[in-house]
Amino acid sequence: MRTLLQIHRYLGVAGGALMLMWCATGFVMMYVKYPRLEETKRLSALVPIDWHACCAEPTSALGNEPVDDFQIEMLAGHAVLSRHGAQGAHLIDLVTGATLGPVSAARASDIARAYAPGAGATPRLLALSDQDIWTVAGHFALDRPLYRFALNDASKTEVYVSSVTGQIVQVTTGRERFWNWLGPIPHWLYFYELRRHPKQWQAVVIATSLVGCFLTLSGLCLAVRRWPWPNTEPRVREPGVRRWHRASSLIFGLFALTWIGSGLLSVEPWGLLKSSSLEPARLHGPAIPGQKVSAAIHQLAKTLRASRFVSLEFAPFEGEPYFIASAADGSRHRLDASGLPALLTERDFSRLALRLESSAPVLYLTQEDRYLFSHRGDQVQLPAYRLVVDGHRQTYIYLDALSAALEAEADPNGKAYRWIQGIHRFDLLSSLRARPTWDLLVLLLLSGVSAVCITGCCLAYRKRAPKAD
Repeated sequence: MRTLLQIHRYLGVAGGALMLMWCATGFVMMYVKYPRLEETKRLSALVPIDWHACCAEPTSALGNEPVDDFQIEMLAGHAVLSRHGAQGAHLIDLVTGATLGPVSAARASDIARAYAPGAGATPRLLALSDQDIWTVAGHFALDRPLYRFALNDASKTEVYVSSVTGQIVQVTTGRERFWNWLGPIPHWLYFYELRRHPKQWQAVVIATSLVGCFLTLSGLCLAVRRWPWPNTEPRVREPGVRRWHRASSLIFGLFALTWIGSGLLSVEPWGLLKSSSLEPARLHGPAIPGQKVSAAIHQLAKTLRASRFVSLEFAPFEGEPYFIASAADGSRHRLDASGLPALLTERDFSRLALRLESSAPVLYLTQEDRYLFSHRGDQVQLPAYRLVVDGHRQTYIYLDALSAALEAEADPNGKAYRWIQGIHRFDLLSSLRARPTWDLLVLLLLSGVSAVCITGCCLAYRKRAPKAD
């Protein structure tokens, strides 16, 4: 116990400060999220697709290779198709059928101007770069390099425009950037020079989390062992900070341990809890050749000429081309290859479940369940259908009821990950996620864990070395 006490004390010099930082930034993260461009906001900045000059069948550009994912939107007065695939992303001009090169800075400025709140705003180009702290995540890879513009508005908004597709992919405000430096960035150790190297970043998170786990677990053992319980040998009463540290450790130490441990497991150390994803081809059916898609686009241009849709997304189902048309207000409509409404039915999902060899009945969800739920403003798309696939593995897949797009999936590892995340974010049950219940509970527990860290730091940083017990 003496050796454990000495290790705990010396490790607490650095480890205690780290844990205190996690607590302080945790308070901020209760109300501040990492910047992410909501799709509804992106759509609101787009203009309706002009189908009148469109569409030369882009057969030469699409070829007859299988087509899996694309969107049609306006870019500099032309309807363009932005395609993402194994070979990367590229643009096709639907007026001429030609493949377009990188988006110029002038054209990107016009795109950013459409997002500006005031008329006549002139975006100021700040940089053209592959990534920075706000775009370091891997899902930006196909859109790089990115133009970063300042909109010179009261909110100090900065807009990121893809040089590949011309789409706005990220937006940050001055307030978001300020509070993120006091919340998510230090909490996740998300510093750019570290985060741009994913393996090294994961290794640092694992190492620091293990230090935190050992520090907390050893503190719990010492607090239980050395507390003056009844019917035990009387000890000298320890006044002041040390007694408060032991008392708070007994009460809140277990919460600290579960939070740090669940944070460690959330980065999937050593491949633990790593989930497998359902292949798109298995979900959507046979691949659709480019010529068939081209013919559908040509027909859509005739049917939708009077429409006000700002975005058209490819949504194949069972080997046939379908599309999700979105308006500027975020409303969505499913269309067939002729441009006519084509709502999915429960029978369609039952046929899909049969093809996926699902033995469980298809479940229609109008409310959240254990693995498909909203959290702190991150809203899930409802209604949805839940299918169970992969036999004994009991993998749940959740499909959007309108588009049949995959919303979430949970194999055995994914289910375990969800409960571990639930411990970390304290949202295990729908009753806990309800506000202000969630706020009050998390504030209470986080304050208690902070008390453990503050008193521990005070003891660790005393000028004189603590006397041996």
